[in-house]
Amino acid sequence: MKAINIIGIVVGILSCVLSYVFMLIVSNLVKQAHHQFYNGISQHEVNLSLIVKQASVSIGYMSAVPMIFMLILFGINLYKIDSQTTKSISILGLILTVLILVWDYFMISSESRITFNEVGVVWSFYFLIGFVFSIILLVQSNKNNTIVRNVATSDLIDDLEFE
Repeated sequence: MKAINIIGIVVGILSCVLSYVFMLIVSNLVKQAHHQFYNGISQHEVNLSLIVKQASVSIGYMSAVPMIFMLILFGINLYKIDSQTTKSISILGLILTVLILVWDYFMISSESRITFNEVGVVWSFYFLIGFVFSIILLVQSNKNNTIVRNVATSDLIDDLEFE
């Protein structure tokens, strides 16, 4: 459990940073498209809007991979660790991940009506929450592991009665 939570921490922070960077790139492309459109350069506007659409769809597919990993991470933690904090964090994470995945699907399926510069902030915020939840789940898995070890050693000592 420790390993998957540590990987979740790394995935969360890297995805947060990449979402922010991709959002800036797509926002710059949208700004260039609007600037060229208002200056009357329509051919470049069509090309840039196509690039923005393709970039948003590609980023949508790429961001689905860490989201699915987070979905698996929260599901495994919900199943494996028996503490109230872990269960509540995992349920919140699962609900948030499903909502973000549905939004990702809508962004991918919309024909450039929703671009990544509109949802990139939410993606960054989601991955930041995933990062924080992974830290909490790592701490809880360590707590759960030490409790199990302490119980096991105390049972072992109780079983060693000498006459």
